[in-house]
Amino acid sequence: MKTAVTQLKNVILIHNQTIISEGLLALLRSFGKYNVIVVNSNNEDTSLSLPKGDLIVSEININCIDGIDLLKSLKKTGVPVLVYSKTNNYECFNKLMKVGIQGYVTHQSPTNTLQLAIEKIFNKETYYCQHLIAQLQDQNTEKKGRLREKITTSVKISKREKEIIRLIRRGMPSKDIGETLGISVRTVGKHRENIMRKCNVGNVTELIYFIEKNEIIL
Repeated sequence: MKTAVTQLKNVILIHNQTIISEGLLALLRSFGKYNVIVVNSNNEDTSLSLPKGDLIVSEININCIDGIDLLKSLKKTGVPVLVYSKTNNYECFNKLMKVGIQGYVTHQSPTNTLQLAIEKIFNKETYYCQHLIAQLQDQNTEKKGRLREKITTSVKISKREKEIIRLIRRGMPSKDIGETLGISVRTVGKHRENIMRKCNVGNVTELIYFIEKNEIIL
């Protein structure tokens, strides 16, 4: 009787030809769980020709300069994107969330965080490192005071709203959410408005922080 061979998932690494990229490549290969495919880039080339993959891992510089356009291009492939960044800056993270990334890990994270993030994304979840979530809380308390602490028992989120939040966390735009759930874009928009109002947040970044901070089960 033949034993079934488990096919390794393809992880595409956008390699920026830096020391950090080399370290990231070595770390990914050390896991021994993925077929790592390297694609060289300088973060300015937004027309990369990518092989077929299950996940894209891309380093981004501290100010998100150039990297945003690259990520927008990568998102068009339909492949989940995990960002590995030197920064836990709120403004940068907010820009990336608007692009619709599935994961964000900072250089300050423990080495096992990267593997955890990859596994979460392969399970169709999102992952944003706890170090970043904690920093966002501190930065926004000081700068904007926009991330509100709330008693979660007072927030009643419907089953449909939870479905929509799960898809938002995957980086789906309203049009795709509507197609997935079989509802109109207008209905998705109304649900999004209700979700933001209930959670008392102003954008997707704040919503994700709220969900993570209050450990709301979706």
